[in-house]
Amino acid sequence: MRRNVLWAVGFCLVAALVFGGCGGDSGSSPSVTLDVDGVPVNMSTTSAGYLMSGMTYVTGSNILLESITIYFPGNSTGTWESSSGGATVIYRDAGGNIYVASDSEGSYTITVTGYGPEGGFIEGTFSATVVGSGTGDTHTLSGSFRVIWEGGVGGSG
Repeated sequence: MRRNVLWAVGFCLVAALVFGGCGGDSGSSPSVTLDVDGVPVNMSTTSAGYLMSGMTYVTGSNILLESITIYFPGNSTGTWESSSGGATVIYRDAGGNIYVASDSEGSYTITVTGYGPEGGFIEGTFSATVVGSGTGDTHTLSGSFRVIWEGGVGGSG
Protein backbone atom coordinates (compact mmCIF):
# COMPACT_ATOMS: atom_id res chain seq x y z
CA MET A 1 0.00 0.00 0.00
CA ARG A 2 2.77 2.43 0.97
CA ARG A 3 4.59 1.65 -2.26
CA ASN A 4 1.47 2.48 -4.31
CA VAL A 5 1.04 5.80 -2.50
CA LEU A 6 4.69 6.74 -3.10
CA TRP A 7 4.38 5.74 -6.75
CA ALA A 8 1.20 7.85 -7.15
CA VAL A 9 2.82 10.88 -5.48
CA GLY A 10 5.90 10.53 -7.69
CA PHE A 11 3.75 10.19 -10.80
CA CYS A 12 1.79 13.32 -9.87
CA LEU A 13 5.00 15.32 -9.33
CA VAL A 14 6.41 14.24 -12.68
CA ALA A 15 3.10 14.97 -14.43
CA ALA A 16 2.95 18.42 -12.84
CA LEU A 17 6.46 19.21 -14.06
CA VAL A 18 5.88 17.87 -17.56
CA PHE A 19 2.42 19.28 -18.17
CA GLY A 20 2.44 22.32 -15.92
CA GLY A 21 6.05 23.38 -16.11
CA CYS A 22 7.74 25.14 -13.25
CA GLY A 23 5.99 28.44 -13.59
CA GLY A 24 8.40 29.73 -16.20
CA ASP A 25 8.29 33.28 -17.51
CA SER A 26 4.65 34.24 -17.72
CA GLY A 27 5.75 37.28 -19.73
CA SER A 28 6.83 35.10 -22.65
CA SER A 29 3.28 34.52 -23.91
CA PRO A 30 1.51 36.95 -26.23
CA SER A 31 -1.18 38.96 -24.48
CA VAL A 32 -3.35 42.04 -24.70
CA THR A 33 -4.87 43.31 -21.45
CA LEU A 34 -7.81 45.70 -21.58
CA ASP A 35 -9.79 47.54 -18.92
CA VAL A 36 -12.97 49.31 -20.05
CA ASP A 37 -14.16 51.90 -17.55
CA GLY A 38 -12.08 50.10 -14.92
CA VAL A 39 -13.51 46.63 -15.67
CA PRO A 40 -11.10 43.98 -17.02
CA VAL A 41 -12.07 42.48 -20.40
CA ASN A 42 -10.45 39.19 -21.40
CA MET A 43 -8.70 39.31 -24.78
CA SER A 44 -7.95 35.71 -25.78
CA THR A 45 -6.69 36.22 -29.34
CA THR A 46 -3.87 38.56 -30.38
CA SER A 47 -2.22 39.66 -33.60
CA ALA A 48 0.10 42.38 -34.81
CA GLY A 49 1.76 43.46 -38.02
CA TYR A 50 3.35 46.22 -40.02
CA LEU A 51 1.26 47.57 -42.89
CA MET A 52 2.51 48.86 -46.23
CA SER A 53 0.98 52.22 -45.28
CA GLY A 54 3.73 52.58 -42.67
CA MET A 55 1.49 51.81 -39.71
CA THR A 56 1.87 49.11 -37.08
CA TYR A 57 -1.26 47.49 -35.68
CA VAL A 58 -1.81 45.51 -32.47
CA THR A 59 -5.12 43.70 -31.93
CA GLY A 60 -6.75 41.75 -29.12
CA SER A 61 -10.16 40.08 -29.37
CA ASN A 62 -12.35 37.53 -27.64
CA ILE A 63 -15.16 35.06 -28.27
CA LEU A 64 -17.78 37.77 -27.61
CA LEU A 65 -16.33 39.67 -30.61
CA GLU A 66 -15.06 42.48 -28.40
CA SER A 67 -11.82 43.86 -29.76
CA ILE A 68 -9.20 46.53 -29.34
CA THR A 69 -7.05 47.61 -32.28
CA ILE A 70 -4.23 50.09 -31.90
CA TYR A 71 -2.59 51.68 -34.95
CA PHE A 72 0.58 53.76 -34.63
CA PRO A 73 3.01 55.14 -37.21
CA GLY A 74 6.31 53.47 -37.97
CA ASN A 75 7.97 50.34 -36.67
CA SER A 76 9.90 51.38 -33.58
CA THR A 77 9.54 52.22 -29.92
CA GLY A 78 8.17 55.58 -28.80
CA THR A 79 5.17 57.41 -27.41
CA TRP A 80 2.23 58.72 -29.41
CA GLU A 81 -0.33 61.14 -27.97
CA SER A 82 -3.56 62.54 -29.40
CA SER A 83 -3.67 65.71 -31.50
CA SER A 84 -0.25 65.07 -33.05
CA GLY A 85 0.57 61.38 -32.78
CA GLY A 86 -0.98 60.06 -35.98
CA ALA A 87 -2.28 56.99 -34.15
CA THR A 88 -5.78 55.51 -33.75
CA VAL A 89 -7.41 53.32 -31.10
CA ILE A 90 -10.57 51.40 -32.07
CA TYR A 91 -12.66 49.52 -29.51
CA ARG A 92 -15.58 47.26 -30.46
CA ASP A 93 -17.88 46.22 -27.63
CA ALA A 94 -19.83 42.94 -27.40
CA GLY A 95 -22.89 44.66 -28.90
CA GLY A 96 -20.98 45.60 -32.05
CA ASN A 97 -20.72 49.31 -31.19
CA ILE A 98 -17.54 51.01 -32.45
CA TYR A 99 -15.62 53.58 -30.38
CA VAL A 100 -12.63 55.55 -31.68
CA ALA A 101 -9.83 57.73 -30.36
CA SER A 102 -7.77 59.56 -32.99
CA ASP A 103 -6.12 62.91 -33.50
CA SER A 104 -9.55 64.44 -34.21
CA GLU A 105 -11.74 62.77 -31.54
CA GLY A 106 -11.28 61.31 -28.09
CA SER A 107 -7.77 61.08 -26.68
CA TYR A 108 -5.00 58.51 -26.41
CA THR A 109 -1.49 57.80 -25.21
CA ILE A 110 0.35 54.81 -26.67
CA THR A 111 3.80 53.89 -25.40
CA VAL A 112 5.74 51.17 -27.24
CA THR A 113 8.62 49.92 -25.09
CA GLY A 114 9.75 47.04 -27.30
CA TYR A 115 9.62 46.39 -31.04
CA GLY A 116 11.48 43.23 -31.97
CA PRO A 117 12.30 41.91 -35.43
CA GLU A 118 9.63 40.07 -37.43
CA GLY A 119 8.51 37.08 -35.36
CA GLY A 120 9.44 38.96 -32.18
CA PHE A 121 7.35 40.94 -29.74
CA ILE A 122 5.81 44.38 -29.89
CA GLU A 123 5.10 45.49 -26.34
CA GLY A 124 3.84 48.53 -24.51
CA THR A 125 0.92 50.24 -22.82
CA PHE A 126 -2.02 52.38 -23.86
CA SER A 127 -4.77 54.53 -22.45
CA ALA A 128 -7.59 56.20 -24.34
CA THR A 129 -10.93 57.89 -24.12
CA VAL A 130 -12.85 56.53 -27.08
CA VAL A 131 -15.97 58.11 -28.60
CA GLY A 132 -18.91 56.12 -30.02
CA SER A 133 -19.53 56.40 -33.74
CA GLY A 134 -22.71 58.43 -34.12
CA THR A 135 -23.60 58.31 -30.41
CA GLY A 136 -20.97 60.45 -28.72
CA ASP A 137 -20.88 57.94 -25.83
CA THR A 138 -17.42 57.54 -24.32
CA HIS A 139 -15.43 54.80 -22.60
CA THR A 140 -12.11 55.00 -20.80
CA LEU A 141 -9.67 52.28 -21.87
CA SER A 142 -6.33 51.22 -20.48
CA GLY A 143 -4.12 48.21 -20.91
CA SER A 144 -0.94 46.66 -22.18
CA PHE A 145 0.22 44.47 -25.03
CA ARG A 146 2.97 41.96 -25.72
CA VAL A 147 2.20 40.50 -29.12
CA ILE A 148 4.20 38.59 -31.74
CA TRP A 149 4.11 40.39 -35.07
CA GLU A 150 4.34 38.79 -38.49
CA GLY A 151 4.54 40.01 -42.03
CA GLY A 152 5.23 43.46 -43.34
CA VAL A 153 8.40 45.42 -43.78
CA GLY A 154 10.19 44.62 -40.52
CA GLY A 155 10.99 45.97 -37.08
CA SER A 156 13.83 48.19 -36.05
CA GLY A 157 14.95 46.97 -32.84
